[in-house]
Amino acid sequence: APQNMRGVVLLLSLGIAAAYAPPDTSDTNPRDWEAYKSKYKKSYRDQDDEAARHALFITAMARVAELNVLNGKAGSAFGITWTSDRYPQEMHKKGLRKPKDFVPSAPVREYSA
Repeated sequence: APQNMRGVVLLLSLGIAAAYAPPDTSDTNPRDWEAYKSKYKKSYRDQDDEAARHALFITAMARVAELNVLNGKAGSAFGITWTSDRYPQEMHKKGLRKPKDFVPSAPVREYSA
């Protein structure tokens, strides 16, 4: 059993490492990045910041390509936006903000198990 557990831990570790691996930039065109910076008038603190933002941009491009493939009927419905170089915490807040005086009015049924 301990031998199998080590294998499971190793596989999980590799999966986590792969999830945090930097994006593959081998098939991206540097002109895409330059065009993005020009179009959205982007400037960065220094080269390290720009490199980090470029990695976020590459990740966004991969996500856009994947979503467009998954939603083939819609064509190129997804694309790069001015937020494509932002960290998740810098993105827009998502979802509906309830008013402070909100009182739910939908009927809720409770079932016993």
